[in-house]
Amino acid sequence: MVQGKFSRSLRHACDIHSQIRGHVEQMGLPISSCGDDTLQFRRCLAASFFLNAALKQPEGRCRALTSGQVVQIHPTSVLHQSKVKCVIFDELVQASQKYIRNITIIDCVVD
Repeated sequence: MVQGKFSRSLRHACDIHSQIRGHVEQMGLPISSCGDDTLQFRRCLAASFFLNAALKQPEGRCRALTSGQVVQIHPTSVLHQSKVKCVIFDELVQASQKYIRNITIIDCVVD
């Protein structure tokens, strides 16, 4: 089952990569890798998903900045047990609790 989830996630990532590449080529922009310096990429994601930012609260849960909802990082996320301060997400899942999925760590600018 885990392999199926990984395979599905990998296919999803490849689809997103193809879409982004197509948009970049359509705009006539040069395509280059950021290598190990992911700062610009994370800034781009943060600018795109700023409405989906969540800030870690002292009790360990996160609070979505725009809605104020208390959410948790989904247990299947590799960042589930991480000590993150601020993340962006692209999916909010309602189960027994509200979970955020597909998250990326961003620099926190809110104190």
